[in-house]
Amino acid sequence: MLIRLVNNQQFTIRISVEDTEKDIQAHLPLGTPRDRVEAYLEKNGIEHSYVDDQSGEYTRTEMAMIRNASNTWLVRGDIQILFRFDKQGKLADHSVRQILTGP
Repeated sequence: MLIRLVNNQQFTIRISVEDTEKDIQAHLPLGTPRDRVEAYLEKNGIEHSYVDDQSGEYTRTEMAMIRNASNTWLVRGDIQILFRFDKQGKLADHSVRQILTGP
């Protein structure tokens, strides 16, 4: 856990977007089967859900969320991970981003 001062306010980082990205790249290379991606998420206690809708923006996408990755007294930061799969169920792409929630 990393604690920083940002604008004289304590900002606690439990896990960063950068560390999340590095871990995914180390454990889930492109071409990884979907069941291995799901096993990785389960092993790490990461909430996730698969969308198989063939017409929407999230077709063949495993959506995952790391809750409370960072926080201040006012804002909570979560990390959203999207894993996109090809028609054969192999990992084709992924994205990692921070989502801030607060007033």
